[in-house]
Amino acid sequence: MQVPYPVAYRWASAQPVSGSGYEEWIAGLSGIEAEDDFVILRGYYFRDEAATTGALENLARKRVESMLPYLGLDPERVLVELLPQQVNADVRSFPFEAIRYERNSLHDLIWRKSDTLEICFPLKDSLILPAVIVSRINALSVDVWTGKDQVLYIIGTADASGLAEPADMGLERALIVKSILIQSGWQEDQIVISGGQRNDSLSLRNRCVVMYME
Repeated sequence: MQVPYPVAYRWASAQPVSGSGYEEWIAGLSGIEAEDDFVILRGYYFRDEAATTGALENLARKRVESMLPYLGLDPERVLVELLPQQVNADVRSFPFEAIRYERNSLHDLIWRKSDTLEICFPLKDSLILPAVIVSRINALSVDVWTGKDQVLYIIGTADASGLAEPADMGLERALIVKSILIQSGWQEDQIVISGGQRNDSLSLRNRCVVMYME
């Protein structure tokens, strides 16, 4: 029987099975670095595949890891998200889809206007940034604020749209960026952080850190 997914898995297994459209699926990841893109790899699990949440997430993580050698991706351009999946077929008897990818532009995560810099976080309810963005935060901070002799304000935002994120996630995002800047040479007493929420029509803009100097 032809597996009706590019990549599939069997119940409670992390061993991939290639199927229909596999070559085209892989080809969709070509030129990631040249086009300055990044990839969200989503690993899925069904709630009865293991006894605990930790074991379920570990199974989904192993499913993602099982495919990484075949994808040829720069690890700095990869984010991994682990999610539950609803049973909608006889998944105990037949291979099912348990890994998907979403390709995005890194340019969508960085917004610069005059002396204001905004860095957005791709995943809702998450504090993870692509590793490649961390080095860009360091470089842009030098480019935008060459003096580093004023106070830098960092405002983190949480997504208030739909199923809203906890409000304190905005502050946690600000703390993450503050830590990155301190590691690159900023002094802690130069940085003031705060948090808030946004309800922009473009949900990505609700999960950001806005930086400016006064």
